[in-house]
Amino acid sequence: MIKKITVLVLVSAFVISGVHAEEKDRVDVIGKWKVWAESPSKDKEKKKVDNIWEFKTGGILHAVSKDPRTKTLDLTTQYRIEKGAIMKERSGRPGKFDRCTVEKKDSEMILGCPGLYFFMTKVK
Repeated sequence: MIKKITVLVLVSAFVISGVHAEEKDRVDVIGKWKVWAESPSKDKEKKKVDNIWEFKTGGILHAVSKDPRTKTLDLTTQYRIEKGAIMKERSGRPGKFDRCTVEKKDSEMILGCPGLYFFMTKVK
């Protein structure tokens, strides 16, 4: 009986700490970010862009992209945090998610998504 209670307490603590870590990760990305460049690799030449991504509570990602050819693109999609990575819904592919690695230092963040890296700075 004591073994079962001990195991139950340990499992509960592990689950709670995982949820707490995920919430802490989410808090770190919540807010507006200026995407100033993108590149197929961290080490390759960066293409300058002028985009704003806003990570909202509840798993909503709102992106506004400015491009001289298409004017402004306004897109709302979903995201979630899983094991320190951002799972970002693919544009035009509901229910399909890309796993993006996160490198964050202070107000700078790099998202490494399949085929494209996004370089961003937190908007104050």
